Amino acid sequence: MTKYLFRFCFLLLFQGPVSADNALLCLLDTCEVPAPTIYAERDSTCSGQPVLLWATGCDGKVEWTNGLTGDTIVSRPATTRIYTAFCVKGDCRSTGSNEINVIVPFPDIPVLNASSRTVCAGGSAVLTASGCPGEVVWSNGSRGREITVRPAQTTSYTAICRMGNQSVSTLNCISCFASPLEIKVADSIHPVLISSRRSICANDTFSLRVAACPGTVRWADASDLTASSRLVKPAATTTYQAFCKVGDCDFATNLVSVRVGPAPIPVITAGRTEVCAGEKIKVSASGCDGPVTWSDGQTGSEIMFSPETTSEIKARCGQGDCQSEFSAPMTFTVNPLPPTPLVRNRQNECPYITLDLMLTLQQTPRTEGGRYEFRTAASAGSPEVVHPGIARAGTYYVFEKSAAGCHSDAAAVTITIKECMAPVPVCAYFPGSVSVKADSTAGLLRLTAELGGSASRGAWATSGSGAFGAADSTYTTYIPSVSDYARGSVTLTFLTDDPDGEGPCEGVADSMSLPVHSAGTGVATTPIPPRDSTSVNNQNLPGGLFPVTSNPAEIFIPEGFSPNGDGINDRFVLGNVPDEINVSLEVYNRWGQLVHQENDYKGDWDGKGNRNVAGGGKKELADGTYFYMIRLSDGREFVKFLTITH
Repeated sequence: MTKYLFRFCFLLLFQGPVSADNALLCLLDTCEVPAPTIYAERDSTCSGQPVLLWATGCDGKVEWTNGLTGDTIVSRPATTRIYTAFCVKGDCRSTGSNEINVIVPFPDIPVLNASSRTVCAGGSAVLTASGCPGEVVWSNGSRGREITVRPAQTTSYTAICRMGNQSVSTLNCISCFASPLEIKVADSIHPVLISSRRSICANDTFSLRVAACPGTVRWADASDLTASSRLVKPAATTTYQAFCKVGDCDFATNLVSVRVGPAPIPVITAGRTEVCAGEKIKVSASGCDGPVTWSDGQTGSEIMFSPETTSEIKARCGQGDCQSEFSAPMTFTVNPLPPTPLVRNRQNECPYITLDLMLTLQQTPRTEGGRYEFRTAASAGSPEVVHPGIARAGTYYVFEKSAAGCHSDAAAVTITIKECMAPVPVCAYFPGSVSVKADSTAGLLRLTAELGGSASRGAWATSGSGAFGAADSTYTTYIPSVSDYARGSVTLTFLTDDPDGEGPCEGVADSMSLPVHSAGTGVATTPIPPRDSTSVNNQNLPGGLFPVTSNPAEIFIPEGFSPNGDGINDRFVLGNVPDEINVSLEVYNRWGQLVHQENDYKGDWDGKGNRNVAGGGKKELADGTYFYMIRLSDGREFVKFLTITH
């Protein structure tokens, strides 16, 4: 049609004046609508999963080859598909846009089944996967179309289908995660055996009862009984137990021992036998299953005893109608309270802008071996003043503490600080100090910074790239990094804060250089290397330690990590990798999409994906389960699942 209109306009030029309508028709009939440019959220997806596509550069209506319209569409391709779009404006239609090829991975998602969805504690179930023409990899690390599992608790299993061999060209042929298959462990039933008595006299009768049993009760000492309660009259001390049968599973109750005979004499204990006047001390009686009666008339296995003078207390045990003899007495010595200190309010003397609280005292301690304590409140349990020699303005409380540990009543003293024309900085007459030390006997590198003088806070620094548990704490831990291990040592420094900003005083620092070695070196004085990853299934390992193996060539791969920036388990660290071995890592999400890849992995992945990210860069991956492939340059390959938890 455009060809004929062009001829019409050409002829009009040779026929004299052209009408306005004909001229407008000639101008509008070009139909030169530019083709849009289209983009896709990702270039691969699983069958039936949504893919976002959008078009730019069209100020009309966008029509897509899959029949949808709009600048942005969501498509769910069942197979690999090529997308194109056109820009339609009025009666004009552009040429086709660029092509977008969205690949749908070939492997089918496995269909999972189980021989039983519920197993007894310690039992097993056979899991099968169908519909996968390649290798099935299960979420517990097993491989094959059929596996046997013995879950310790209710567990969900999934699997992927992996096609091809170990060559690079077929690594991306991975299916989406199969629908999870939950195997329940019938361990949620916990029957409880309850006894009306724990100790009785001879010929007494008591009752036993089984609670929380939704099935049939079976008694260990009388298998023909099925009632949930019974009366018993034992002739000697006896231990009882019952079972709750639900389906094919038996669940045992707790053991209950009932003592028959004379009531036992209790054993009484206390934290100390020297107390201060007016103080209450907790006294406990053990070894008695019945009521405890004390010589001062109180009852119960624990009492609060407040002797006014040196006194003794004892207890006896009740058992039915039986009573034991009194226990051996415990004697308490009562120490007097020191007198209240004599103090007076004071003011600083320029050029000093603080005051030594000792100057507020009007006499030395009045008890032999006594000393003064300055606290922030009128209670002996309130915090002590950290630096009484450089007190600022405020009200403080003074106690005298005797050699026996008794505190006097509090004496309040008020400090007033007047301004000085040329004040002397506090650090000039009370300089700060710091001393650092480390302890690795517990397997972790524990650090302590001891502050003195006017130093009150600071922060840790390292020459390495490891992480501190809390860098601004005087007591913390340090987790060496992989590069720290490679160097074999690390220098740790604690630097106190500048006490006066732009003044003449500066912070002080102390450093130490420590060796860090891999596990199994046999060097007892060096820290056992912590790891950055948490093993989900190996709960018996001490937190933060590599499992020690007799085979140093065995690679340790954690089953998850928590990249939340707290300095603990923040990276996916492999253990026992020889220095000469090269490691490659590939991580896939549950839709079979590659989200992270490194060909020379150094053990420092922080949970951010570097593949299929718009605009390049990295993107923090969501919490969940991911599938990984680790390949070593010596030919070994590890294929399994990992968990990311922030």
